[in-house]
This record gives sequence, C-alpha cells and structure tokens, in this order.
Amino acid sequence: MAATIAQARKAKEKVKALVAANLSLRNALAGIGISTIDSGYGVKVNFANEVAEQSTLPRTLDGVPLVISIVGRVSKR
Repeated sequence: MAATIAQARKAKEKVKALVAANLSLRNALAGIGISTIDSGYGVKVNFANEVAEQSTLPRTLDGVPLVISIVGRVSKR
C-alpha cells in the first residue's frame, strides 16, 4: 500500500529527529523533503557526501519509504 501525504509528513518529522541525533549525519545533511514515490509519497533525504552510505537510517519508517541520495554540498548563488 502506498503512503499518504499525511503519513509522509509524520515520517519526515521522525527522520529529522533521527538525523539531528546523529552528529555525522547532521553535518552531512543537505536537505529533507517529501517526494512522490511510485503511486504514493515518501521522504527524500539528501546528503552532501557519502556518510549516507554508512547511514543507520531505515529504508522505510512507519510504512513510508525513505530515499537517501548523495547530492553534494548545496550552496546559494
């Protein structure tokens, strides 16, 4: 069953807390957002470097898929 937008919003808040509790993840974080995945919603977690490869974040949280990507450092122009 696909996750609803409400489920994804709740999962996003939990992911924020998980990342905040881990210094190496917090330092590498580039952004957290909600994304469409298949026919539902999920949480996309973007990191600046490969720290996410060793991440302890789950691949699903309360039935909501998490997508972890390495996007590089985000900067303003």
